[in-house]
Amino acid sequence: MKTLDESREPVIPTDDVSALLTRYLPILSHDVRTPMTAIRGATGLLSAGVAGRLSDHQQKLVDICHRNADLTTLLVQDVVDLLRLGTGTVRVQPIDLDALAEAREMWDMVSAQTALPVEILSAEGRVPLHADRNYLRRAISALIRFPQGHGGVERASLTVRSVADGVEMTLYCTPLSEDVDWSRHLTVRCRRQIKERLSVTGLEIDLLGAIAAYFSAELSVLPLPGEALQITMLWPAISM
Repeated sequence: MKTLDESREPVIPTDDVSALLTRYLPILSHDVRTPMTAIRGATGLLSAGVAGRLSDHQQKLVDICHRNADLTTLLVQDVVDLLRLGTGTVRVQPIDLDALAEAREMWDMVSAQTALPVEILSAEGRVPLHADRNYLRRAISALIRFPQGHGGVERASLTVRSVADGVEMTLYCTPLSEDVDWSRHLTVRCRRQIKERLSVTGLEIDLLGAIAAYFSAELSVLPLPGEALQITMLWPAISM
C-alpha cells in the first residue's frame, strides 16, 4: 500500500517548472516588489513626521511596518535574483568598475540594517574589474549580510584585492567561541536583530553560489582555525 506522500503526483510536471518560473518571475519582480517599495516610502514619510507628529505608540507601529517592509523587499529581491539566475533570464551589462569602491558604497547602503560591523579592507587604492555592476553589488551585499544572521560571529572583515585572474573578495568571520560548527550554521536561516532591524534572509550563501555559477566565478567556503570561516569569491577578469 502506498503512503499518502507516495501516492501523490507532482502538481506541476518537472519539465514545466522552468517555464512556470519564467512566467511568474515578472509578477514577483514587479507586482510584488513595487507595492512594497510604495509601502516603505509611505511608512518612511510617516516616521519622519511629514504627515504630522506621531504619538510614541503610533511611531512604534509605523516603525514595525517600515522595517518589515524592508525585510520583505530584501527577501523578494533575493528570490528574484535566484530565479533569474536559475532560469537564465539575466540581463548582463558589463562595464569598467572599481570593485573596492563598489564594496564601500554597498557597505554604506547596508550599514543601516546591519547588526555586526564588517570592515572593508584593501591595500590598493583602486581594484579595477570589467563586470556586470548589478550582480557584482548583489554578491558584495550577500557577503556583507551573511555574518549578520549568525550569533556565533564576533566580527568580520571583507578584503577586496586584485589577483592575476581577476578580483578576489574574501570574507573572514571570527567566532565568539572556537567550537562553532560552520557546516551546520551555513544552512541555518537565523536572523540577528539590532536597532529593531532585521538584515538577512537566509539566502545569502545560495545567492552567492548562483552568482558564481552564472558568471563563472569561483566560490569557496572554508572553516579555518582561529578565523572560523572564510568565504572567498574570485570574480574572473573576463566574464559573461
